[in-house]
Amino acid sequence: MVFVVLVATTAGWAACGGDDAMEAQEGCRELVTAICQRGVQCNRDTRAEAQTLCEQSIATQFDCGQAKKLADSFDRCVSEVRSFQCAVIWPSSGPMLPASCQKVVLR
Repeated sequence: MVFVVLVATTAGWAACGGDDAMEAQEGCRELVTAICQRGVQCNRDTRAEAQTLCEQSIATQFDCGQAKKLADSFDRCVSEVRSFQCAVIWPSSGPMLPASCQKVVLR
């Protein structure tokens, strides 16, 4: 499986993080979980370890520990990942995240 979530880099980020960064890192992990849950559902993967394997696989693609802020569209993104029909979010060509997920996690 290949997952793509667009992450934006905040060049010249002045603050060291704080609450925004902690919230962003938790939100990033929430999004990873939502994507993988949907992937397991849509692909009808019945292996007990499917969710864990998915999360480990995409953890290398976006480092949630580096997240600094969430975009305003974050809640909508997660909601759409969880609710879009499988044919929309998981076509035969691979996962297609909603437009609301573009640059949703800022670094």
